[in-house]
Amino acid sequence: MDFKNIITWMDWATIIFSFFTMFGVFYNIYKNKKQLEKITIYFVVESSGKRILIDENLTRKDCKRSEIQGVLRTKLVKGKTYYEVDYIGEDRYFENIYDIQTGKADTLDIYLKDDELEQFGISL
Repeated sequence: MDFKNIITWMDWATIIFSFFTMFGVFYNIYKNKKQLEKITIYFVVESSGKRILIDENLTRKDCKRSEIQGVLRTKLVKGKTYYEVDYIGEDRYFENIYDIQTGKADTLDIYLKDDELEQFGISL
């Protein structure tokens, strides 16, 4: 095998490898595009079922427990430093976050009892 044949085979290998890499890049772009979509966060009052919009600027990729808790902290009544929401400790809350991260859901519902509304300055 001479030097010219080796170079020809290497050229073909480079072309084929580049072709598959290009498809991999486009597939990655297609899969990750959904991660930049914005989701909405609602308070849902358990007694009445009323939905109250809290935030609609959080992206799907940033929908993590800590980010959501940061959004909730910004909604507290002035002077309050913490909040208590029983729903945040439940399994269905974490399942809802997982569904958002995997693209199965577009909204996060946080269920509040009537007495938990006061800390966010919401009255019905």
